[in-house]
Order: sequence, then structure tokens, then C-alpha cells
Amino acid sequence: GTSAGFVSKFDGLGNWAWAGSFGAASVCQRIVAAADGTISAAGYFSGTVDLDPGAGVASRTAAGSYDTFLVRLTSAGACVDVRTIGGKSAVCYPYGISESSDGTIMLACQSGGSGKVDVDPGPGVVGVSNVSAGNILMVALAANRGPSDFTLSSSNIVANASVGTAVGRFMASDANRNDIFRYSLVAGDGDADNASFTVVGDQLRT
Repeated sequence: GTSAGFVSKFDGLGNWAWAGSFGAASVCQRIVAAADGTISAAGYFSGTVDLDPGAGVASRTAAGSYDTFLVRLTSAGACVDVRTIGGKSAVCYPYGISESSDGTIMLACQSGGSGKVDVDPGPGVVGVSNVSAGNILMVALAANRGPSDFTLSSSNIVANASVGTAVGRFMASDANRNDIFRYSLVAGDGDADNASFTVVGDQLRT
């Protein structure tokens, strides 16, 4: 059969609170809890696995035989971030995890195989060659926080502009350089004119 990693929470009296599984072909090896109750779990997986232990879906496919995963959960068990580290013709297993006061996660991993391990869990590539059967990798992962600023490049609208005219571009400032943003118009304060505009990519259009 196959293994399935899981995480389970108990209160200070040992009473069970909740549990969730990371899916088949996964092993959860290390876990750390922050002062705010956020939980970070690290393990390894093969093939394609749903790494969201809750009702959501966060499918990831291992680049190599076994990739490392890092999953961050709220104190209630909701998945808020999923990252993976691995490489073609390589294996990568986590053996240590810690979290600093600013939310940075430190992972100690062992890697092997003939291929390089991409230690950047985002769209970038930072390949590390395996020089022996048991390389030790130290990886620092910044906390995935929300953007610090959000602006529109222009607030001026040309009178009688044709439908589809670009008003401006949305811009977000974020310390996580690999984050990808998707913009949309939502209901709430100031939504009276939503029907007059559309969002295409990062553009606000009439």
C-alpha cells in the first residue's frame, strides 16, 4: 500500500480538535507551531498529491522521485500556503524545521540523485547540484504575507471612452517576489460602479 501523511491537533488537556490528511504517497516528517497558532508541516511526496489537508484542493506534482513539501495551516487547520522543493532525477527529504519571529521558515533537507534540486519553491529556479548521495540543504523561506500596498496607475477616466478602454493597471507591493496576483471587482463599499468596468489581467477597463 501507500502512506498518507497527516496532521492532528489537540488542546492543552489532550482533547482532540481536528485532523487532516495530505493524501496518498506522502509522509509528514516535521512540524512546528508559531506563537499565533499557525502550523507549518514539512514532509515528502511522490507523484501528484493533494497537499491541502482540508476541504480545499492544492494538487502538486513531484518533479523528482520524492519532493519536499511545506504546508502552512491556520490554528483551525485551514490551508493558507503550499510550497514544494525538488528536481528531476533527484530526491529531497526534510529533516529539520524551525520558524523565526518574523515568520521565516528554515528547512534542513537531505537530497540525492543525479539531478539538481530547485530550492526556489516559486516560479524562479535556483538549482543546487548533488555532489554526493546525502547532500544537506539549508533553505530559508520567507513568510507568505499579503501585499503591503495596492494602487491603480491612473485614476483618470476619459469621458465617452469606448467600451474596453484601459483606465490603468493595478500594482501590488509585496515582499514575496514570486507571488502572482489576480485582480477582480468584488461587492462591498464603493461597488456602485462595478458594472461599468471590467478587469482583464492587471488592467481596469471601461
